[in-house]
Order: sequence, then structure tokens, then C-alpha cells
Amino acid sequence: MSNENLRRVEEMMAEIHNLKLRLGNNEELAEHTGRLLEYLRQLQQSFPISAPEEAFIRLQPLRELIFWLPPLILRAGESDLGPFTVLSHLYATALILEPLFPEIGGAYFGEMCLAPIEKIHDILRTRRNSQPQSSDFQVALSLVEVPMQMVSMYRSRQGPMFASADGGYRSSPHASPYMAPHMQMGTSGEPRAAIYTQSPHHAPGSISVQSGSYFPSAPAEPGVFTSLIEQLGVQDVQFEELISLDADAIRALSPVYGVIFLFKWVSGPEGDKSRPQEGTFDGDAVDDNGLFFAAQTIQNACGTQAILSVILNNDRGSDASGGIDIGPSLREFKTFTDGFPADLRGEALSNSDLIRDTHNSFAKASPFADETQKDANAPAEDVFHFIGYTVHHGKLYELDGLQPFPISHGECMVEEFPAKIMPVLQKRIERYPAGEIHFNLMAVCRDLRIKAREFHDSEGLASERRKRAHWDWENALRRHNFVGFTGEVLKGVVGIKLQDGSYDKWIADAEEATKKRVQERSAKGGQLVDV
Repeated sequence: MSNENLRRVEEMMAEIHNLKLRLGNNEELAEHTGRLLEYLRQLQQSFPISAPEEAFIRLQPLRELIFWLPPLILRAGESDLGPFTVLSHLYATALILEPLFPEIGGAYFGEMCLAPIEKIHDILRTRRNSQPQSSDFQVALSLVEVPMQMVSMYRSRQGPMFASADGGYRSSPHASPYMAPHMQMGTSGEPRAAIYTQSPHHAPGSISVQSGSYFPSAPAEPGVFTSLIEQLGVQDVQFEELISLDADAIRALSPVYGVIFLFKWVSGPEGDKSRPQEGTFDGDAVDDNGLFFAAQTIQNACGTQAILSVILNNDRGSDASGGIDIGPSLREFKTFTDGFPADLRGEALSNSDLIRDTHNSFAKASPFADETQKDANAPAEDVFHFIGYTVHHGKLYELDGLQPFPISHGECMVEEFPAKIMPVLQKRIERYPAGEIHFNLMAVCRDLRIKAREFHDSEGLASERRKRAHWDWENALRRHNFVGFTGEVLKGVVGIKLQDGSYDKWIADAEEATKKRVQERSAKGGQLVDV
């Protein structure tokens, strides 16, 4: 064990101690930082460590921190910069300790911590550039400098295997529990579109996909959609799931800017494409009334596209008395695409780094890519689609990126929307067999916490705050890749069994239980399986 490696551990302890002092006004983060510092102190006292079994035991507390701490301290969202600095030092600690424990897979242990540090640094740098007047981001960036130095040192130890063609470095595809799934690669080495999975978050497979953009499916949950638009800069808007086709349920959420409708896509015979099944095409609404309408040009983005169709058509603009504050980024996008035809607007949407990266951040994290060939004779998977409904210039519009034009459902004032949207949705549902239940309806409404404050409803405000905390917790778990954690739990169980000498009996008992289940299944007429 080299003195250089031990010196770096001491330097990291000093860095974490300084970070804890800076976080003194945040008791929770200071406590987590103190746990990390105490762990390093105890580990330092246990050096030198001679046996791999002892090394495993000494590293186990750090593994637990790495897999449980991120979703715990990010449950309140990403607006606070403190969690970013704590997490960067947590992952940097793993990089510092990696060369001290090479016998037990330390390379993978260290490698998985690269991408989170780099991602944190990128987030802070982007926010600093977008808000140069704020000194908070520069301070946070300075606190992440040491973890970034640890990344560089780790890469230099690993050699050229991490180097990319442009001379920079890229993390391993297994590296981060917070990164979106990686683009699948075909045999030619070119990126290919993400295949559909059996999940109600997809647009129909007939859409042509641009290889330069990658939109994995994002869950259709109110908490996901609310967090998504907040990350895009939208202010004081949330999504609420509606469990019934009831106009009063929408009125109770007033003001409501529109609804998002999810339904199963059913391909049918080619009909008259010159007119929709209900309503009428209104091709002039875009040019005459400034309606935002974009064609869908990429898979899996229909949910985000439906959301933006409602949000951007309720932009308050210069009128601060009503509508939605869409924020500077979306306002810039809307202004830039003003006058574009629908297909070009769709291309601009799918190629927007901000929109794509925000969408992808909610995709299920996984280190694996399924490259198996699907059985051509297998039953077709269900495909689902999102569309938006909103009022614009006195008309009720259906905004479906798979249609050539916006669809008008007649005259409608904002206060009439709850009553007039119901028959439109009922007609849509009536196209399906009586037993079909795969529908979802979400209202786009003003932040309900604001209404609770206006009415001095302390109980309602507390309920909304609890709901937001639950959403943030679910989003943190959704982004976390638990494959590594599951592997570490299994390693821990095996290590305990080996340590107390019960490993062989444990395996024998499991084999005996498996044989018993197989025999019971065989006795009931099931297929006999060789074990």
C-alpha cells in the first residue's frame, strides 16, 4: 500500500471536512457528509488490510452509501446545489479508495463513479452559463474541482482504454446509476433507433426515426411530467391524473390549461385521410392564430410533444394576468420555430438538446441494451400514444403530432372547456371495444400549492407538499439503476455465508428445495425439469 495513496485519502478527508463546515446550515447534508468523513477515519485506522475478506467488510459501508444516499438526498429535487457537491465527494471517495483494494473488483467499483461526477460538473457548468449573475453556481463548481481531479487521476491509471476518438474521455456504459439508457448499436457500428417495449409510453412504430436523436420512453406519471416541465423552465404548473370523465373533476382544478390523453394505438383500415373521424382539420390556425403545432418525427417522444403542445399554446407572453410562464428556454424555442411548417417544427423539437436531454433524464436507467432478435411470430406488443387538447382563440383543438393538421372541435371558451372536452373524449373512447380500459387522462393545471395558499388551506397545502415529496422520491428511484445494488447485496449475503461457514449448507438447502418444487410440479402434471 503506497504512501501516495494514503496521502490522497488524508487530502480527501480534509476536503470533506471543509465541505461539512460549508454545509453547516443544512443539517441533513452535514450529517451525511459527517457519515462519509467518519467512515474514512475508521477505514484509515484499519490499515493495513491484508485479506480480501476483510477488505470486503471494510468497503461495504461505502457501497451502501453509494447505492442508497443518492436517491435519499435528491428526493427534494435538483434545485439545491448542496446535494450535488455531497454526491461528487461521495463518488470521488470511491475513486480514491479503488487502488487500495484491487483484489476485490475495485476497478468496477471505481469506474461506476466516473459518470456521476462528470454529470454533476456538466449540470453545474450549464446552470452557471445560463445564470452568470448568480455566484452560487461558481461556488458549487469550485467545490467539485477536487472530485473532477480524482476522475482525471483515475483515468490516467486506467490507461488509453478510456480514451475517445476526439482525444477526450468517455465513461463506461455501465458507469452511472443516473444516466439514461445508452444508444443501441447495430452491427455496422451506427446508432439505431430504440425498439419498443411493452409499456404505454410509445408512439406507433410506423413513424420514421431520425438516427441523430434518442428519445427512450418516459413514464406517463403526473410527477414525471410535472418535474419535466419544471426542468424546462415552466413555472407554477403541474399535472393531475383524472380518474373519471367528469367535468366537475376538471373544474375543481381550475385554472386548467388543457388535458393529455393516453390511449392504445389500434391500426385499422385505411380511411379518408382528408378529414379526421371527429372534428375538422384547421390548417389555417397556425398561420392565422399562432397555434403551435408540430408533427411527430421521432419515436417515444409523443408524451413530451403532447405536453409542449398544451404548454406552448397557453404561453402568457407579455400578458402577466393569465396563461403560463413557459420560461426563457421554451420561449426562445417557440420564437425560433415561429413560421416553421409542422414537420420542420417536429424536427426542431426532436433535435433540441434541452428538450431531448430533459426527456431522457426520466427514462429508466439500465446498463444493458437488448440486442436480441424478436420472434417474428410473437404476438404484437401494445403501442400507446399521447395527444393534447386545449383551447386557443376561442376553439377547442386536438393536437396530435401524427395528424397533418390541428383538429378543431368547435367553438369553446376557456370556462367551457371542462364541459366541452368530455363528449370529445367519450367519442374517442367509443371507437374501442366495450372492455377496453387502457386509457389515461391528465389535466394540465396551475400549481395546486398556489391555490391552497390563496385560500389559506393549510391542510391542502400540507397534502400537496407531501405529494411533491413523494413525486421527487419516485423520480429519484426511477433514475437509479439498482442492478449494481442487487449485485452488491448478493455479494454481501455470500460473504456472510462464507464467513460463518454456512455457505455449503445454504447451497444444498436451495438445491433440495428446488428439487422438491420440481417433483411437486411433476406430480401435478407439469413438465419435468432437469436440475
